[in-house]
Amino acid sequence: MRTILHIDANAFYCACHAARDPSLRDQPICVGGRKLEDSSRVPIIVTASYEARAINKNIKAGMTVPEAQRLVPGLLVIEPNFDLYRRYSQAMFTIIREFTPLVEPISIDEAFADVTGCLRPFHSDAKTLAHALKEVMKKRLGITVSVGISTNKLLAKQASDLRKPDIVTTLYSHEVQAVLWPLPVGELYGCGKKSAAALQRLGIQTIGELAGADTERLRRSFGNSAVVYLKRASAGIDDSLVNPTSIRDVKSIGNSTTLPNDTRDRASLHRALLALCDQVGRRLRHSGYIGRTITVTVRDRFRKDIQRSRTLSHSIDFTEDIYKEVCALFKRHWNGELVRLLGVSISRLCKRPLSDDFYRARMEQLDLFDQTTTDTAPTREDLQRKRSLTLTLDSLRDRFGEQIILPARLIGEGAGAELLDKKSRGTSLEKDHLRLTD
Repeated sequence: MRTILHIDANAFYCACHAARDPSLRDQPICVGGRKLEDSSRVPIIVTASYEARAINKNIKAGMTVPEAQRLVPGLLVIEPNFDLYRRYSQAMFTIIREFTPLVEPISIDEAFADVTGCLRPFHSDAKTLAHALKEVMKKRLGITVSVGISTNKLLAKQASDLRKPDIVTTLYSHEVQAVLWPLPVGELYGCGKKSAAALQRLGIQTIGELAGADTERLRRSFGNSAVVYLKRASAGIDDSLVNPTSIRDVKSIGNSTTLPNDTRDRASLHRALLALCDQVGRRLRHSGYIGRTITVTVRDRFRKDIQRSRTLSHSIDFTEDIYKEVCALFKRHWNGELVRLLGVSISRLCKRPLSDDFYRARMEQLDLFDQTTTDTAPTREDLQRKRSLTLTLDSLRDRFGEQIILPARLIGEGAGAELLDKKSRGTSLEKDHLRLTD
């Protein structure tokens, strides 16, 4: 029987700031979006400390900063610093791997760990080991974690969610009916907001009611694969293994940015798109991938998204190639509405072949699809020089910072500039910083 831990840092962003600045400890703080140029748009909070939640339990992620400050008088609002979060995240995963090599990152501050084979070497049981891990986190990093323990990943995750912060909780299969079934169906791991709402419309309010629901009735609303998962999960069944290599299984690479103000200015929009393509291209090259399907996301001021894709005949990773395709998609599908958010991603990824194979394939693609005359088509040597220069520029920016050398259109302030700022750029789901050191 396996022993699985789910480790989840408590109010991670707030904890990182408090660990770096002890004067923030025991204070009601939140991490909130920066003030926007457009006065009609109000920044929102990303997370709040447990001290803030103790004052008013209604404070939550997604509410506006003014709303949060009304709920919690004296609330300190801190701008995000993703560079800081990445450093603490790397340190957090380093500590977990000191206890077991079988670690599966889920997000910047959350992981599964299989400690089945580690209990005897540590002369420990699961709870003792989990408490030891938790105390090491607190002593070395100054952050707290909640740890769930079970025999599978799903129940370990559910266990860590039961009690927070800074607590070790167990949940085993014989406890599912008493502990898991009374919970609202939306608290089942893997059941998103839309699925929960759909289940509630069917009269299914709790996980126990889902476990007892008619399978055929559910299948008519959700389809077979979703129903199989929901029924198994509601019974506490999960056969998936902790997969340390899952972080390398990349299906797409993308970036998005909320613009400083809603705009339809083409120069500003194209500048933001170039910054996005620049970052997507760099992430592709860092991870050694090339991709074929380009996707552009445009969100208007009414929060309506338009998403359009194009699959190429060949795979790419050069920034200018991505930008060319993105601009074509944007021109074809943008309806002229004010734009609030832009996103660029590339999928259908594969590992970039060794140099000779890559350039031979690229030249064949140029011959077959580009229909370029031989006197203007880039030669194999041209492409090699371009790659060498691109990788050199990537290396310079890695070492000396994003701003050390840039396309002229990205120099200075403006739409897209925040993508080049490691402090303001990031999400809770990012794992690139873990993949590069894995």
